[in-house]
Amino acid sequence: MATSVTQVEATRNQLGDKVDIVVEPERRNTFPAIALCAANLFYEKYCDGEETVVVLPVHPYVEYNHRGDGAGEWVFYCQ
Repeated sequence: MATSVTQVEATRNQLGDKVDIVVEPERRNTFPAIALCAANLFYEKYCDGEETVVVLPVHPYVEYNHRGDGAGEWVFYCQ
């Protein structure tokens, strides 16, 4: 699992210690995160180069929905 340094604690709380977390040195979009994880699997975990890897990117964003009555709500989306 790859995530940014700001998300490590929340990720660890949700997934526990049985999942390896690769921390991105800085946010660089999806492909560099995939490449970082693939390199970690190959060079650190010694996975075979023909091993199947599943990529499930999540691109969350937040939007404020205004309602006609002047109120609104924050809505979280994942693409």
